[in-house]
Amino acid sequence: MVPSISVIERVCIKSLTARRKRVYSTLTNALTKNQKTALNSLLDHHDKTHTSTLVWLRQPPLKANTKHILLHIKRLSVVEGLDLPDGLGRLIHQNRLLKISRKGGKMTTKDLSKFESNRRYATLVAIAVEARATLIDQIVDLHDRFINQIFNKAKRTQTEKLQQSSKDIHHQLN
Repeated sequence: MVPSISVIERVCIKSLTARRKRVYSTLTNALTKNQKTALNSLLDHHDKTHTSTLVWLRQPPLKANTKHILLHIKRLSVVEGLDLPDGLGRLIHQNRLLKISRKGGKMTTKDLSKFESNRRYATLVAIAVEARATLIDQIVDLHDRFINQIFNKAKRTQTEKLQQSSKDIHHQLN
């Protein structure tokens, strides 16, 4: 006897839902009350602006200068201030974590705050873990670009001085 399509669909849906809940529990079981409060604070407005702290954390870097490097370091310190348990991002497969993070990143803070608590915290954890990695990469990239700018400026200055001194020597010889 073969089950009907609707029975197979219900079994699949129940299985997927149970698996999703297990992933959410895996990400949230190790969280303390203070960490959950800190994660909830990501949904609040950031420093008298109209954007949430979560949106502010995910803003891309602009020009490679000290101001933007320091701003990104401040963003990283906010993520580090969540004090999430070490290795939390390694408890589930990287692709699953990235998928949760991307889905959560596309939602508004209002939508995220309506989630059931385990799902909200798991989504915020995934976003924070991915934001931390992204911020570190962006800070390193900004630093490299800034150092290259300084190096290129010094190289141009040296070339100009060399040209000027060769002109001066040539002028004195004539």
